[in-house]
Amino acid sequence: MTTKNNEIKLFDIFYVFLKIGIVLVGGGYIILPLLNSEIVEKKKWMDYDEILDKYCLSQCLPGIIVANTALFIGYKLKGILGAISALIGVTISAFIIIISLANTISLLFNNKIVTNIFEYVNLSVIVLILLTLKDMLKKSIIDKTTTFLFLLCLYLIIKIKLSPFIVIFISIILGLIISIIKKQMGVNKI
Repeated sequence: MTTKNNEIKLFDIFYVFLKIGIVLVGGGYIILPLLNSEIVEKKKWMDYDEILDKYCLSQCLPGIIVANTALFIGYKLKGILGAISALIGVTISAFIIIISLANTISLLFNNKIVTNIFEYVNLSVIVLILLTLKDMLKKSIIDKTTTFLFLLCLYLIIKIKLSPFIVIFISIILGLIISIIKKQMGVNKI
């Protein structure tokens, strides 16, 4: 059960996304487990399928996946002000850290201790990416058609070495064609 939008405060949206932004190392793929923990399990603002839908939509648009996802979820929770609160929350910590470290960042990355720390952090990022992959596979591969398309994309990228941009374009075209065919056949699930 999700919380009603009028019960959610803008500061709470900002604070949840601030917490997510502080630990968001590794890019957009690790945001799903963090969103699930904070928004679904702790706050009960949305269910996981809604989060996953917003995340998938965010990947289809230009820009930073994390920022797009925050915008969509914030908007769903509290309209335009919710979107702004979520976006500021998820981006402000990275902005402050980058500005603060701009002059010393090259020194940090040449430091062996810092390099080792990032190598260990990468291990946790891999785990979060695998969790995201598991969740997305369950939602995305739902029948023979989606299984075929998944395997085709995998083959085109790994074996043929096609550019991911071309594979995405092929997926869009095939998705459009399949949707039109299913609609003409009267299949409910497009």
